[in-house]
Amino acid sequence: MTLMRSVNLSESEALTDDEVAAVRLETQPGEQVQAYLRGWLTGEGSTLWLVTSQRVLLINLSARERTHRVAFTDIESLDHESGRYGTVVRLRAAGRQWAVLGSHRLLVAGWVAALGLRTPHARMAPLPLEAAEASTLATLHVLARLRVEPASGANAASVTAMLVEADRLHTQGALSDAEFRRLKGQLLEAA
Repeated sequence: MTLMRSVNLSESEALTDDEVAAVRLETQPGEQVQAYLRGWLTGEGSTLWLVTSQRVLLINLSARERTHRVAFTDIESLDHESGRYGTVVRLRAAGRQWAVLGSHRLLVAGWVAALGLRTPHARMAPLPLEAAEASTLATLHVLARLRVEPASGANAASVTAMLVEADRLHTQGALSDAEFRRLKGQLLEAA
């Protein structure tokens, strides 16, 4: 196991096929991924933390039966601290506390921002982003939504909007020809 994280946010930080499958198992129809981060839970292995349109999901990728579902109203606080091996994120909700190690700073920034919109009652220090970083992060979040949502019952208007966004990302080079064809097929099948 390596805790060293890349300093460059890139395609390697996009959701993997296994992560997409795990998210699809845990989300409800119409529930949309707003942001995600990944890292390691001490003693438990790799984890994926999501802010969705309905709640927070803490998915233990090593043992899926250990997924924690957290209501926005239960969140008490969020703390993050950058270190040598990535960012540590601590979440306190309903009297429990979780921590994830080795997360990429930009994914944490997006996660904190998305959670902050849903939980104005919880104190969170935002992470500043440069314009290029914010653009890359937004692209990753759109890609996550495009890959996850077709299986969760997207409606026709949503599919059309996602097709337009996928075409834009493909034109910009963020999506390869093969990835674009695959996403387009999934979206059209879901319509």
